[in-house]
Amino acid sequence: FAFQTPLLMVLLTKFGVINTVQMKVYRKWAFLGCFLLASVLTPPDIITQVLLGFPLYALYEFGVIISTWFEDPKQRELILRRMEAEKQARKNAKQGKTSPKTKSKVVVKKVVIEE
Repeated sequence: FAFQTPLLMVLLTKFGVINTVQMKVYRKWAFLGCFLLASVLTPPDIITQVLLGFPLYALYEFGVIISTWFEDPKQRELILRRMEAEKQARKNAKQGKTSPKTKSKVVVKKVVIEE
């Protein structure tokens, strides 16, 4: 089943469920998941867990590389720009600044209805 991981990743990328930017962002969690899966599937010997964990992670990285070939470059650029804007907004919020787009006035009129 593990050898089908790159194929599954390519299919999910092709159908737009996930993109390579997200795969790269969650790379640390994939590494942890590969070794947790290896610890469940193997005997409690650290050598066999490592011998299964590294190939699982290598298949994940291979899937990321192959998925970049099948991903739309325009969509990837759009996602990267959006992530950069979110990063800048978080940085501004941490410094106490607000961007001009977020400033807005809300006017609420109080209406009193007497019966």
